[in-house]
Amino acid sequence: MLRKYLAEIISRRVEGLNNRIIKAFEKVPREKFVFSGISLDSIYSDQAIPTFYGKDFLSTSSQPSLMALFYKETILKEGDRVLEIGTGTGYNAAIMAEIVGKSGIIVTTEPEAEIFQKAKENLSEYDNIKVLNKDGYYGYDEEKFDIIFSTIAVDAIPVTWINQLKENGKIISPIVLGDDLTDYTFLIEKSRKEITARFLIHTSFLRALGKLSFKNKIKLEKHNFNIEMKLNIPEKLFEFCVTYFNPQNGNISINSEYGLYRKGLLKFKGENLLNVIEKLKNVNLFSTRFKGKIIYDFLNFIPY
Repeated sequence: MLRKYLAEIISRRVEGLNNRIIKAFEKVPREKFVFSGISLDSIYSDQAIPTFYGKDFLSTSSQPSLMALFYKETILKEGDRVLEIGTGTGYNAAIMAEIVGKSGIIVTTEPEAEIFQKAKENLSEYDNIKVLNKDGYYGYDEEKFDIIFSTIAVDAIPVTWINQLKENGKIISPIVLGDDLTDYTFLIEKSRKEITARFLIHTSFLRALGKLSFKNKIKLEKHNFNIEMKLNIPEKLFEFCVTYFNPQNGNISINSEYGLYRKGLLKFKGENLLNVIEKLKNVNLFSTRFKGKIIYDFLNFIPY
């Protein structure tokens, strides 16, 4: 049985998975969510696969063992309330619905109308899944969530997601840093009004649409500003700090001080931020737990 075979591969590659996760992969037929014409052998490989070719977009299903790792890291369990950003055809939502059970709920957002309809049909048998055709930037403000999963790479973590998390809630999201094809998945935790982030794994997710993808829309102007010379920290560390929360700023003026990265400009509050970042100059982005609130307090955030 192909589902059982896939579940066995996942359990070997991700140690310490609980039985609910393994049983979910054994139960949900992945082929039900695939409309791209690929073979059953490909569907039940532990790989990301194309699931639907739209007119101007591609939908994929993430690597199953990677999703299992995310479930493990967030301690996904029965009764959890989960927000998923990026429904696709619905396979991941179906797996999570099996894990959280009837006492939990999955709210999942998909901005593309065509694929939203596919997902809604695919998931119609689940009473504990709500499928929404909307920009995931806004989340779902009628709930507080234990976990927020993003299955797409975002330019920043919006404050709306933080506000919709319960205390001790967790976010797993790939974050785009620079122009690389690789993105960087972080586990973000909210507790006692403190927000921390820990690098988890290098990944390669599809890029977000809508307001979760804004860097390439920021107008680039010429300014003499060199991140490494002025701040004396690695470029990716600086970009992680300024994109930790949504830093989109539509009100840049010639009198402002700027942070320049490869495709745009970010405004920050001068020496206060420089002093904070000075303390981070020897920090390893990939082995340190960040306290995001420290950075957040000094950034000039103008949510849009």
